[in-house]
Amino acid sequence: MSNSAAPGPTRIRRILLECTDTYFSHWTTGIQRVVRNVAAQSTRLSQELGVEIKPIVRIGERYLTLPWRPYACRPESWWTRHVAPYWPGRDTWDRYLLTRLLRRVGVRVRKLLYPRTLVRYLVHLRWSLRGETVVPGEGDTFVLLDAWWNRSVWPAVAQARHRGATIGVVMYDLLPVTNPEFFKANVKEPFAASLQIALEQGDYFVAISRAVRDALRTYAADQRLPHRRRETAFRYFRLGSSLDMIHLQGTVREVVRRACPPDAAEAPYLTVGTIEPRKNHVLLLDAFDQIWSRYPLARLCIVGRVGWMCEELVRRVERHPQYNHALFMFHDLTDAELAYCYQHAKALIFPSHAEGFGLPVVEALQYGLPVLASDIPIHREVGQDFCTYFDHRAPDALVQLVTDIEATGMFPPVHRADEFALPDWEASTREFLQQCLAACGQDAARPQVTQRAA
Repeated sequence: MSNSAAPGPTRIRRILLECTDTYFSHWTTGIQRVVRNVAAQSTRLSQELGVEIKPIVRIGERYLTLPWRPYACRPESWWTRHVAPYWPGRDTWDRYLLTRLLRRVGVRVRKLLYPRTLVRYLVHLRWSLRGETVVPGEGDTFVLLDAWWNRSVWPAVAQARHRGATIGVVMYDLLPVTNPEFFKANVKEPFAASLQIALEQGDYFVAISRAVRDALRTYAADQRLPHRRRETAFRYFRLGSSLDMIHLQGTVREVVRRACPPDAAEAPYLTVGTIEPRKNHVLLLDAFDQIWSRYPLARLCIVGRVGWMCEELVRRVERHPQYNHALFMFHDLTDAELAYCYQHAKALIFPSHAEGFGLPVVEALQYGLPVLASDIPIHREVGQDFCTYFDHRAPDALVQLVTDIEATGMFPPVHRADEFALPDWEASTREFLQQCLAACGQDAARPQVTQRAA
């Protein structure tokens, strides 16, 4: 199939959603939340949209449809909560490094004790018995819904194209190429290489925001590829905002309740996101060091898993004089605990340098929580007139904003957070699937008419 050709006239009968990474992942950050919810909602919309929709998972050399589970298969949360805290070490970073080392040792020992080929065969056999084999081909649109940049999905994409499938790629952001200063080389280089392949192999692209769609379209034009796509090949959809795993994780630990007490007078400012340079936690701490000099009872609660290029920041938090008094940090909150924090915080502070969407902004607004966000285009798109925006390049603007709130007890005038509305995940998934079909030149409503006429 020629890369220069637009999606062919073949009617799309199946939408195949590639979900492998999330299916076998323990992570609950933004991408995994999107994949989980779109996969869970998509099959319910098959009849409405007039196409068969299947989340698929790669096992060995095959794709299978497997029972979709809303929760991770690995006991990472149990490990993090009940084992890792008791490893020797002065702080979170020491325990984090030791835990990683012990896991690597465990993997080495397992490889020595078990025949690798046999174990892989038995694992693949186990999963194969639970699912139906799917071969992407003509009449299918094969959509890379999951993280396509960190594993070898492209040979399977090439095979699907050869059989006549139309290829769709979901774009979460372009940050490793547009903001490379926030990433290590082992992220930047594979991402840039995979993005180039995506632009060559993909027939259409569906972004998670208008800003990401526009950035991708500009980036693709700058690459001067040997073919140019129609404007309609670049699309976007709106994300849902609900925390989907609350019902599976209902207990809120006492340490979380102490950080976010029910007393509104002690409510903390909350920030949510992986601890890594792009999230701008350094500015946040710099600002609160000034705020605490005037308002020592102001509280800050940092929520996010340990990411990359953050060792100095994590140590700074855990060695801070206010740590566990007015400064709190959690790396392992469940959805139930995160919801509790949203419900008992004073405001969300989201100071990111750059985002693809910024799910915590909409999650907080859905809980009626005031939001103070960095003044970047994606936050303006997502938060609209419901957020207060500040300059994220120096702490002074945030210091002034928070001290005014502490002094007056009032937030700057914006639209009320409880009036904020976004699609739920069902509506978001419907919009996403409609965009996929439209990019293939197909109206999702037409198959319904055909079925009723028959």
